[in-house]
Amino acid sequence: MDEYDVLVIGGGVAGLQASIDLTNAGFKVYLVEKMHALGGHTAQLYKIAPQLIDSSKVIEDLSSKAFRNVKLALYSNVGSVEKSGDYFIVEVEEEPKYVSWSKCNGCLKCIEKCPIKTSYNSMKIVNIPAIYTIPGNSLSGKPVIDGKRCLYFKGESCRICREICPVNAIDFSQKPLTSTFKCRFIIIATGFNMYNPSKIGEYSYDKHPNIITGLELELISNPLGPTKGSIVKPSSSKPPKSVAIVSCVGSRSEKHLKHCCRIGCTTSLKHAYYILDKLPEAEVYILYNDMRVPGRSYEEFYRFARDKGVTLIRGIPSEIRGASDEEVSMKIYDEASSKLYRLNVDLVILEVGMETNINEVKAINIPVGEDKYPESIKPILNTIETPIPNIFVIGCAQAPLNIVESITQAQAATSKIIAKYRGCID
Repeated sequence: MDEYDVLVIGGGVAGLQASIDLTNAGFKVYLVEKMHALGGHTAQLYKIAPQLIDSSKVIEDLSSKAFRNVKLALYSNVGSVEKSGDYFIVEVEEEPKYVSWSKCNGCLKCIEKCPIKTSYNSMKIVNIPAIYTIPGNSLSGKPVIDGKRCLYFKGESCRICREICPVNAIDFSQKPLTSTFKCRFIIIATGFNMYNPSKIGEYSYDKHPNIITGLELELISNPLGPTKGSIVKPSSSKPPKSVAIVSCVGSRSEKHLKHCCRIGCTTSLKHAYYILDKLPEAEVYILYNDMRVPGRSYEEFYRFARDKGVTLIRGIPSEIRGASDEEVSMKIYDEASSKLYRLNVDLVILEVGMETNINEVKAINIPVGEDKYPESIKPILNTIETPIPNIFVIGCAQAPLNIVESITQAQAATSKIIAKYRGCID
C-alpha cells in the first residue's frame, strides 16, 4: 500500500498553500479535489480586494508549484477513511472524465461544437456545454464530460466531440478509479458553498433576469468570461445605467444564516469599483446593514469606492421585484439619513452569504456546532485542530474567512503537522 504523510482534501487556496508548504518541508502530500481544476472559489474571481490583484496570478503561482510536487487526484472524492494504529487508511474515488488528458491538446474544439448548453451551478448567466472547463481562472485547461447531461450517455447517437477531436482524446469507455493509501495526517480544506438566493423568495432571483449574484458579476467582469468582460443586463445584453448592490443576502438572518460572511462588505465595494471602472456614468447604490471592512488597506478601499461616487444606503430592502422586463424596483429605509428610498434600477447584485461544506466529507464524521461549522479542540488557542487527533480543518470550511486568513490558517496547520511529526508537540 502506498504511504503519504498528509492527505489534503480541497484544492482551493488554503489546500494549495498547505500542500506546497508541506512538500517544501519534505512531506509526501496527496491532494484530492472534487472539481477537475484547482483554485476553488478564488479562481472564479476577477480580482482580489482590496489590492485588486488579478486572481489568475495568485492561482497560477500556487497551482504551478502544486502540479510539480504534489500527488494530485482531480475530479475525485474521499470515499472512506479508517483509523489503523498511527495511520489513516484512505480510499479515493476518481470520477471518469471521458477525456484522456494525456492526449488532449487543449484546443477546446469539442466545447465549441457541443449541442448541449445548461446553467453552471444554477447561475443564470453562465451556460456551459456537456463537455466543459470550469468558468473563471481555474487551472487545468483540460475539459471533462458531464455524464448526467451528455446526450451519448442518455442513449442518443451524438458523438460530435469524439468526431471533431483532432487527437482522439474522447473516451466514452472510462470507468471510475479507486486508489487506497495510508497517511498520518489529514487537512480538510473543502471551502464553502454560496448560499442559494432562490431560498429568499422575496428577492426574486428566480423571477427576474436582471437580478444576479456577486459571483455572476465576477464572471462577466472577467475578460475571459461569458461576456468578454462587459457588464451587461442579462435581459438585453445592454449596459445598465443604474445598479443596486445588496449586502448580507442570507447572512445575519434568523431565517437563513445567522452568521456574518466576513467578505460581503468588501466584496460589495469591489463590485461597485468594477461597475464604475467599466461604466463611469452608471449610478451605483450599495445597500447594507453595517459596513464591516477590518484589516490592512480595507478602510482605504472603502474610502476609494465612496469617493468614486457610490451611494451608500444603510438599509436592506424587504422585497425586490420586477418593475418591467428591464427594470427592478425596491424600497429601502436609510437608517443613516432617515430617508425612504424608492429605487428603480437596471441591475441588482445580490451579495449572498457563505456556508461550510464540511458535510461533503462524508467519510469523516467531524463534530459540528449549532452553526454547522466544525468544532475545534480550543476555540481561541487552536481553532484549526479538530477533536479527532491529527485531523485539521482550515479555510472557509472551518469558519467564514477571507483569502488572506485562509492562507494563514493553511500555514498554521502546516507548522502544527511539522511539529507533531518531529515530536515537538503532542
